[in-house]
Amino acid sequence: MKKNGSKVLGIAVALVLGAVGTVAFAHSTGNERRNDAQCNAIDTTKYPAGEIGWCLTCVHGSCPAAGNPSGKCHYHPGAPGGTRCRPDNGQP
Repeated sequence: MKKNGSKVLGIAVALVLGAVGTVAFAHSTGNERRNDAQCNAIDTTKYPAGEIGWCLTCVHGSCPAAGNPSGKCHYHPGAPGGTRCRPDNGQP
C-alpha cells in the first residue's frame, strides 16, 4: 500500500511542478506592451523614433494566428524587426 501512496505523491508533485513551470514560462518579461499607456511609456532615447506609433498600431490591430483565439496582440520594442508584434496567447 505504501508503494501506491508514493506513486500518488509523485504524480501530485509532478503536476504541481508542471503548473509552476507553465506559469513561470508564461509570465511577463517586463518588456512587452499590451495597452496605450505601456506603448506611450516606451523610452524614446533607447528605441528608434516611431516605435510608440508601431506599438499602438500593434496593440490595436489583430493577430489572427493559430493558437491566438483572442486575436489580440502585444508588442516587444527590443525584438528584431518583423517579430515585434506578436499574438497575445499568454506567452511573453
